[in-house]
Amino acid sequence: MRALWERVLPDELSELVDSPVERLYVEYKSWIKLTEHKTRADLARHIAAISNFGGGYIVFGIDDDGRSCGPVPTEFQLDHDFVASVTRKYLDPAIHCDVRWTRSMQGTAHPIIVVPPHGATPICAKANGPDTKGKIEGIVAGAYYLRKPGPESSQIVTAADWRDIIRRCALHDRSAILAALTAALSTEPNDASRANPRDLLEQWARAADAEYLRRVGEGEYAVPLRDCRIQLSYMVETESPEELPFARFADLIREVSSEVDQHVASGWSLFYVFGADPLAPGGHPIHRWVKRNSCKPV
Repeated sequence: MRALWERVLPDELSELVDSPVERLYVEYKSWIKLTEHKTRADLARHIAAISNFGGGYIVFGIDDDGRSCGPVPTEFQLDHDFVASVTRKYLDPAIHCDVRWTRSMQGTAHPIIVVPPHGATPICAKANGPDTKGKIEGIVAGAYYLRKPGPESSQIVTAADWRDIIRRCALHDRSAILAALTAALSTEPNDASRANPRDLLEQWARAADAEYLRRVGEGEYAVPLRDCRIQLSYMVETESPEELPFARFADLIREVSSEVDQHVASGWSLFYVFGADPLAPGGHPIHRWVKRNSCKPV
């Protein structure tokens, strides 16, 4: 019964091994030799690139074709201390990563390094990888790395590469500054014309529920979807009246998830974004309701 329950309600990371898909925020590795200096330098480069990308994962035991490499070898010893030693040696600031384990549908255990997004400053390499015949391998001191299509972890070489990193750095500092100013200068709001966030959220929830019922009513299903449902709605408020681009909604929520995970550890990320069908998020015309009712999509 326990095994069945675990497969019905898998942990949030199981999809990374059950449905391995190349994504910029995920790096797949076979059972690499952690004792080799080049391997450690490569790992540091991937951690820096993923953090500068906004956070993500490094999954072990999956080859480049998305196939399992079998059970974890006895000599593969990956834990928090090992990852911390790598980041302390090669990265500045030495970012703190989590190491979690998940089990695939075939029963194979896979360790996953959970990489958080960078903070007020991006992650920079502070030490070179090993020198092989005059060539530095793995990571280069002074370089900044970012995830790029391939996917790969490579040096930042263009101004466009810096755009999102600078935005996150600015938002990180701005949030801290605005929070302090708000606490010091805030007074009780007396603007009756300002919409109550709770009212807007309730309006959104009712509209979303009505749209769900309409779509369910258009088809026939083996289970009573109209009655068997749970709805959870939430709102993310920004410091300024900005409209966040809907096309980047999944990426933005993924960044929020990485940030929250650093402070709340409940077993499941509060804003985890599934990347594989049929659970992957998809845009729907209901988001236009937001604009019609003066509630910005966030």
